Amino acid sequence: MNGTRLASTNTLCALVAAWDARGRTAIGEWLVARNAVEDQLIELRSSSGSTQPVKTTKSTGRLGETEEAAIFAMALTKARNGWVLTDLARAIGVDPDVLIDYLSGRFLPTPAVLGRVMDAFSVQSPERERLVALHRAAWTASHWKSLRE
Repeated sequence: MNGTRLASTNTLCALVAAWDARGRTAIGEWLVARNAVEDQLIELRSSSGSTQPVKTTKSTGRLGETEEAAIFAMALTKARNGWVLTDLARAIGVDPDVLIDYLSGRFLPTPAVLGRVMDAFSVQSPERERLVALHRAAWTASHWKSLRE
């Protein structure tokens, strides 16, 4: 909060949900802004010749940034059942940063990865069908948003 480092995606999501008047629907917008700042910091560090390692987030998922993606991410996070992120990421075969992107709504997992996540979380019916339906709605909304842009 004092500006000495960039807030994690989890921290930013919590702050936005609590303080932005739009609530969780604003999370995607704030995450995009955070990503832009992170990219600028990486560029500044590389142009200044800094040798400090820079942690970057890589994802092959589909960009979320929609109200539907935020709703899906909240449901997926509730299904987590206390898993430690690093253990869960290892179990489903994704980078922990990518998993954080999924749980924050910044990116949507592919349907195949979603299946692995739900298997790791031991999600059963009817919650499984609910998550699939929320994922489908978020995927569709993200697809149409990217076409409009």
